[in-house]
Amino acid sequence: MKTFAGYDVFPTAPDALADIGGKVSNLLDNFAAVPLKETFEQLGQTMEEANETLRQLQTLSKSVESLVEKSATQQLPDDLSKVMQQLNLTLETYQANGQIGRPLRENMVSLGRSLNELQPLLRQLREKPNTLIFDSKPRAEVQPKAAK
Repeated sequence: MKTFAGYDVFPTAPDALADIGGKVSNLLDNFAAVPLKETFEQLGQTMEEANETLRQLQTLSKSVESLVEKSATQQLPDDLSKVMQQLNLTLETYQANGQIGRPLRENMVSLGRSLNELQPLLRQLREKPNTLIFDSKPRAEVQPKAAK
């Protein structure tokens, strides 16, 4: 125990009530520092923008609804179906066994055969480009005949 000014002093610790008071005071200070006015102004502006967006969505919805109700729009699926059928018919002619595909495939096979047959000539021309002008086989030199 300690004494102070001649009186005995009992050691004490801060009580929970004093601690709660400090915490409440701290909380109120923090709450006072929050910019509520700016926050509410921004919230109001955000709400106005949200309302404008909803009005625009309603206008768009009405426009889409009127577009869907038109008879020309309702005819689109039938027109699209006809276009797809015509496209299928066109593609069938280009397939491997179609009217265009078969002759095209046969021509490609024929071209491949022709190119294979040209390979030896092309190889020879690559090695000796003057083969078309001069003989490729050397000739024996012709000896003039002696006079008799």
